[in-house]
Parts: sequence; structure tokens; C-alpha cells
Amino acid sequence: MLNSPLNHTPKFLPALSCLVALSASPVLLADDFSTLFTTPQERRLIDSNRYRVAEPEKAETVVVVEEEPEPEEQPVLMAEISSEYQISGITLSKDGAHSVWVNGIVYESGDTLEDGSQVQVLADRDVRARITTPDGGRHLALAGETIQVTYQVPVSDQ
Repeated sequence: MLNSPLNHTPKFLPALSCLVALSASPVLLADDFSTLFTTPQERRLIDSNRYRVAEPEKAETVVVVEEEPEPEEQPVLMAEISSEYQISGITLSKDGAHSVWVNGIVYESGDTLEDGSQVQVLADRDVRARITTPDGGRHLALAGETIQVTYQVPVSDQ
């Protein structure tokens, strides 16, 4: 009974049982290792980027144009002008331009005063004179009113 097959356990039996257990599990392919932590779409993107050859950058031509330096601008000197306008009267005409008396001189609507201001007769709800100064300021007055206007104009150094 010494040589009975029941008393002897072959030495390779534990190794054989491990091989049988491993053969029952699904076989892992090399592709499965490469996608272990990524989806198939992510893996394709990674692989396509890995093996892509970078295109050489195109050389740019740079043209340097030297400009002459601009002369420094001198600060514009401004003069302050103060004027007084006395509106003596305003007349409306059906046939021609309306008229306004400014400082005793009659002007038609749209005329320019001596200082460069423009006078306009406004005939809406109230009949008024509008004086637009050279700096763009607009000043309104009724007949019989006097207005004080202050504005600035650039001074030319001629």
C-alpha cells in the first residue's frame, strides 16, 4: 500500500489546479491593458495624437516700417470769452426769415454774430432766440432778456 495512488499526492497538483483556475477566467489581451482606465474613444484619441507628426510652422515675413516720429503736440491755449447779449425784440415773418434784435442790431434767423456765435429764432410754444456759441453751447432768451455767456476758444499763435 505504500505505492497506492490515494496515498501519494503528486507535487504538481497545486500548480495544475492554479492553471485550471486561471484558464477558467477570461484571458486579458494586450489591448485590454491599454484601455484599462480609458474608454475606447479616449484611447483612439490618445493614440492618434501620440503618433501624429507635428506640422512645421510656416515662416512669417515681418516687414518693419520705420515711421518718422511725430512732432510733439503743443498744448492748445484757450482764451475765455465773456459776452452779454441783450435781446431787444423778435419778429416773426410769414414771407421771409424771422428777425431778432441782439444788442441793438437786427439779425435774421441763422445769421452769425460778430464773435462767431449763431443766432436762431425758435417759434414754438414760446417765441425765443437761441444763441449758439462757437464751443457749441446753446443759450435761450425771450424778448427783453439779457443773458451772460462765457465760453472758450483756441488761441492761434500767429
